[in-house]
Amino acid sequence: MQLKHCYNSTLDFNKFKVEIRKRFDHMQRKCNKFEKKRRSVHALPKHVLGRIIVSDKYRFMMCLIPKVSSTSWRRIFLQLSGKFTDKRLQTLTNRAVFYRMYKHYKTLQHYNKNEIDFRLKNYTKVVFVRNPFERILSAYRSKFVNSNQFHKTYGTQIISKFRHNATKREKKRGDNVTFLEFLKYITMTKNHNFHWATFWNVCAPCTINYDYIGMFDNLKTESADFLQYIGAKGVKFPRRALFYKKGKTTTKVTKKYYSHIPTKYLAAIRRIYKKDFTLFAFPNSAIDNLTSKNT
Repeated sequence: MQLKHCYNSTLDFNKFKVEIRKRFDHMQRKCNKFEKKRRSVHALPKHVLGRIIVSDKYRFMMCLIPKVSSTSWRRIFLQLSGKFTDKRLQTLTNRAVFYRMYKHYKTLQHYNKNEIDFRLKNYTKVVFVRNPFERILSAYRSKFVNSNQFHKTYGTQIISKFRHNATKREKKRGDNVTFLEFLKYITMTKNHNFHWATFWNVCAPCTINYDYIGMFDNLKTESADFLQYIGAKGVKFPRRALFYKKGKTTTKVTKKYYSHIPTKYLAAIRRIYKKDFTLFAFPNSAIDNLTSKNT
């Protein structure tokens, strides 16, 4: 099928597996339906441009999506800068990596109009995505279960609003939000932190026209393929165990959490994240199988 929008990718698709080209073409077709008249990048909110990291040395830019290996890719960016060895990076906390990366790289919002246009036309644009159901669960476990980071800012709100007969202590501390309560918060409010906001809102895929769309399920291989493509010799994907103490959100963990969720909330999630599911061809079947008996 010929694409209505004639966007010329900078990527040499012949150097990658056929799936990479299929993802790009699929997204272009769906974007034609969602946005018949594409937005100008210069009309995008600053928070979108601020998430797109630019490597002038390797002529590519990447939108970093929370809970889709964004921290691992920050470590890779520091390696690409030539100022950090893999051994040195192993000693840095995730927080330290976050701040150091922004000392060595600009985001797209820090360039002027002509500089942005040049980079969009000549640089490869990269994004890694993850099934929204799994990403939402990963955000919940990261911010509410494995740390107390969001207990005061979000936990207190969630418990006060969605827990009947909550005690004063629970409302004050916000430290034991359940996964169902978290899903109710997402589906019944418009306050979406970027850790669980839609890809559509975080990275504006139909405006930026990402060339290389990587999948979290095949993260290491597809990251390595892209690093090889740009000529990043000796740069390896970080070992997760070195800087994460808690277990990752596996299929088994996902099944455990979602098996108890009523289907009406899953349907609401699909509606909110519809564009993400559609643009990146994520299947619903796995979650359907887990929740088909719940009401």
